Amino acid sequence: MKPIVLYSSRSGNTEKIAREIASELNCRCEKIDETFDSTIIDLDNFGLVFLGTGIYSAKPNAELLKAAFIENKHPRFKKEFSAGRHQPFGKSSEYIKSIEIADLPKLAKLIKLVGMLLQTKTYLFWKRPKTKLTLTQISLNQATNMELPKAVVV
Repeated sequence: MKPIVLYSSRSGNTEKIAREIASELNCRCEKIDETFDSTIIDLDNFGLVFLGTGIYSAKPNAELLKAAFIENKHPRFKKEFSAGRHQPFGKSSEYIKSIEIADLPKLAKLIKLVGMLLQTKTYLFWKRPKTKLTLTQISLNQATNMELPKAVVV
């Protein structure tokens, strides 16, 4: 499974995480901005696509999604992304707690069904020493052993 990391970053935080993911997986990493030519990447050539974006006004970066799903190549994920209601709101500590008590198979199923996780750009690959469960276990350690969707937002 050949992965690619696509990201959009205003402040640089998402870029740091995206580059770390790409380094760990030894894969291609591309920044999506207004100068990016989306025709040079055919997502069908990759087994796993990581999309990294910050959350602005409770929405992910539209430019990243537009570039990633150019010409409706992946309409299923586009539709499920806009219809998804899995956005955790509230304090980050509440979100971390919900991840800690989450059922690992349930999280994997959510990734498969929705194809994306929203507002997880920091926690998806961030190893926290005090947490019992990190999504790092799903995304990095088990990526080669699990059937993952075509796209995952981080």
